[in-house]
Amino acid sequence: GWWMYNLHEQLANLVGIVRDEISRLAPGLKVFRNTTRMGIFDLSNNLDGSGQELLTQNLDIVHLDPYPVVGGEYTEAIPRDMSYCAGLARRYKKPLVPWMQAHVYGKLQHVSPEQVDRMADEQWAQGVDGIIWLGYGDTYPKVRPESWERAAAFHQKLAAGLPPKPKAKRGRKKAE
Repeated sequence: GWWMYNLHEQLANLVGIVRDEISRLAPGLKVFRNTTRMGIFDLSNNLDGSGQELLTQNLDIVHLDPYPVVGGEYTEAIPRDMSYCAGLARRYKKPLVPWMQAHVYGKLQHVSPEQVDRMADEQWAQGVDGIIWLGYGDTYPKVRPESWERAAAFHQKLAAGLPPKPKAKRGRKKAE
């Protein structure tokens, strides 16, 4: 617990120092990095999510890479990871710009057009400010041109107007 938090805090502070130096040398340049590995609540990210919050405080953009399609199955990675990070982005007034899966790596695979549409809908619901497609090697458009077309349609939708930011629900329902 404590040692992991201390490690994440010190590393996040170092990121902040680098960001400040870059801002001095290149005003206007935004600094971001992929802040997740294997989901935001994985031990490598500090199980309680504090690593995400510390990095959000020290970067210019909230950027993560939920991979929803693993081993042929569509998971709940985007609603789980993005809802948490979307809240951090709103709290710290930072843009939310995630990667979207578009490649084969390990158990990951090329995404279908329907999976692109689902990813787009799930990302839209989180109030993203933009997206980046992550691909390696023979990713689409080569392998899945129809998925590439769906991705282009999502970019056009974002270019036409960004989605509204979700509102946090306040209060709890009373038990009946």
